[in-house]
Amino acid sequence: MRSGADGAFWCLLLLLAVAELLAQPAALRQVVADSDWLAAAEFVRARHRPGDLIVAAPAWTDPLVRWSIGDKIDLPDAGRSDLSRYRRLWSLSVRGARAEEAPAAAPELRQRVGKVTVERWALPEPRVLYDFAEHLRAARVSMESRGGRHDCPWVRARAARGGGLGKDSLRPPEHFACDPKRPWLWVAPIVMEDLNLKPRYCVWQHPAGKRPVRVSFDDVLLGDALVLYGGLYYHHERKRRGGPVHVRLFVDDADVGRMIHQDGDGWKRLEVPLEAQVGRTHARIAIEVTAPRPYHRSFCWAASMRGQARSNAAAAGKRRGAEGLGE
Repeated sequence: MRSGADGAFWCLLLLLAVAELLAQPAALRQVVADSDWLAAAEFVRARHRPGDLIVAAPAWTDPLVRWSIGDKIDLPDAGRSDLSRYRRLWSLSVRGARAEEAPAAAPELRQRVGKVTVERWALPEPRVLYDFAEHLRAARVSMESRGGRHDCPWVRARAARGGGLGKDSLRPPEHFACDPKRPWLWVAPIVMEDLNLKPRYCVWQHPAGKRPVRVSFDDVLLGDALVLYGGLYYHHERKRRGGPVHVRLFVDDADVGRMIHQDGDGWKRLEVPLEAQVGRTHARIAIEVTAPRPYHRSFCWAASMRGQARSNAAAAGKRRGAEGLGE
């Protein structure tokens, strides 16, 4: 009996090996040649304009797209929170996949390049007036302690070493340093993996405790709304053992919006309408973070001013309307 069972096993194994050999040519035909990716990249590069975003579909082809046309995908593009700053969306796709961020409408352009499909959509007019990460170098960063509030200087240090899967985010050489005894209390733009392992271009602002770490921007052009995304480094958030992170937004020291980030929230959005800021075109904007239990509260944010820019005449009109005055 045992010899019969052994024979059946080896026959089955042989059939599986033969089936794999027969299927191999079909599998190889599905592989996209490097030359196809490069030709598709050249097609896009020849038509690329400022304000264009390039994405991959399905998502696992992203490294191939960045390999072929990464010179047109900078860090803010790779770590975007949404499409609000872009004018057109390009997609390089294979096997009939559709980009996650593609509009529901049909693309304005579709071109097959080898086994790669190139598509392009026109997007609504960009709404970003001021990106806070872009202006971080000109901001004032401070931290409150028992001795009062002190400024965190902008420093240049040796590049941090280490990193890798499950390791902490690396501190960039240039950053605001708040406490030499607590080297994680720095502020600077980085690319951080969020809870879903998506890259996010954001400003690292680790809380120090119950007393705030504050980033303040002077003379920011006001729009219709202040939008902030925030989250924690995935390795710290997945443990589900950390406390909440509290975020407060200020316009000229008036508290206008709050976010409480709990483990499991992921990359979270807060939108603060600014209708109350009548009669003004510019203001000082500040972002504060605190945490009762700051251990591994690796908070990182991306913020922008959005909507219609305010002119002096429009601001004066809004002020008169708010005060109930005529022309």
